[in-house]
Amino acid sequence: HPFPIILFTKRAIHNETIYIEIVGPADRWFGIGIGNQSMDGTYAFIISEDGILTERQLGDHNEGLSLPTQATELEYTQTAVDGTRTVKITRSRAGYSNLFYEFPEARLDNVGIIAAWAIRAGDPFGNFHGYSNHLSSSTNFVLSNETTFDPTLAPTIAPTT
Repeated sequence: HPFPIILFTKRAIHNETIYIEIVGPADRWFGIGIGNQSMDGTYAFIISEDGILTERQLGDHNEGLSLPTQATELEYTQTAVDGTRTVKITRSRAGYSNLFYEFPEARLDNVGIIAAWAIRAGDPFGNFHGYSNHLSSSTNFVLSNETTFDPTLAPTIAPTT
C-alpha cells in the first residue's frame, strides 16, 4: 500500500554533525534524496527491507552509484515496530567526497527532497517504484538554535541578580 515517507530535520545542523530521522514501511525498501527534486545525480539514503542503510548517487530513473558508506563517519540505528521502520542517522555535515551531499553551514531554504518506496514487499531496490510511490518537495535546513525540538539545545538565559 502507499506509505508516506517522512523526513524529520531535527537539529538539522549542529556544529559539524547533522541528525536525520526517516520513517517508512518496515517490509520494503524506501529512501530519500536530498538537494534535488528529481533523481538524476541526487544524493540519497536508501533503507532496505532488512533495515540496512546505504548511500547512493541516483541515476536518471535508475539506482545509480552505490557510495562507500563504510568509509564515512555515518552512523545509524533502525527499529521496526507495527509495520513502520524508523531510521536515525548521524552524519558529518561535510560530504565525504563530491558525490555526497554537503549540508549547509547556515540556514538554507527550499532544499529539494525526493522520496520513494517499493510497490510490494520483496521488490528489490532498482525496480520501478511505481507512479504513486514517490514524492517531490522541499524543506528548510535551520541551525539547531533556531528550533526547539531538543530543549537541551535551546538557548538559555542565566538569571541576573
